[in-house]
Amino acid sequence: MFSLGTRLFVGLLAVVLLAGACGRRTALLAPPPPSTLFADAEAALRFGDYARADDLYREMSEGPGGAREIALARRALIYALPGTDVHDRVRSRAFLDQLVSEFPATMLATEVEAVLGILPGIDDLRVTGEQRLVEIEALEAVVEDARRERERLSLFLDHAFPLDPEFDPERARADYREFLAAAPDSQSRRVMERILFLLAQWERLSAIGADHEARLTALGTEVRALRGELDRLKEIDLGRRLPD
Repeated sequence: MFSLGTRLFVGLLAVVLLAGACGRRTALLAPPPPSTLFADAEAALRFGDYARADDLYREMSEGPGGAREIALARRALIYALPGTDVHDRVRSRAFLDQLVSEFPATMLATEVEAVLGILPGIDDLRVTGEQRLVEIEALEAVVEDARRERERLSLFLDHAFPLDPEFDPERARADYREFLAAAPDSQSRRVMERILFLLAQWERLSAIGADHEARLTALGTEVRALRGELDRLKEIDLGRRLPD
């Protein structure tokens, strides 16, 4: 389906071609009979009611002379116009051939031939537009993937750094596994692995430090106990010397 801009172009093209056709046929044809059928068909075509216009021109084509020539030309034009519900190039070409066959000197074939001549260009534009849409969708997908990767990496960093309020080594490792499953080829993977290595070293040193701290605490307790025992021994020793 064509865009609104294409439909407006089609409508404008139809009006221009109709104006040109009306201007040229006066030199070769008698003016069409002032019938309600013709007026209704022209109005339907101008307002884009192509199915109704085709039906009315079909009725006109049953008449003789100029009415049939105009009707055949209009029906060929209706089916030639791109972006409409009745667009059919095969039928347009068939009506055009019939028009030229029955009225070899007609000037009304020019308009239809002009429309049929630009259709390949419109096809190329449509294909180019569709290819561009595919490219844009691919770029949007890349941008969305990058956004999700950034969010995953940010969450990992929150959990991996000891000074962060959300520091949680186990969650950091889980973040890495989820990231690896979603983006195994990402360059951020190497950064995360280095951070996890440093985190493991930090945990090891922290464990050693905690062990040393526990041992120091135990030693401090023992020292305090020994000091208390020493103070009691001093008191006992001083007590023994008092009678002397």
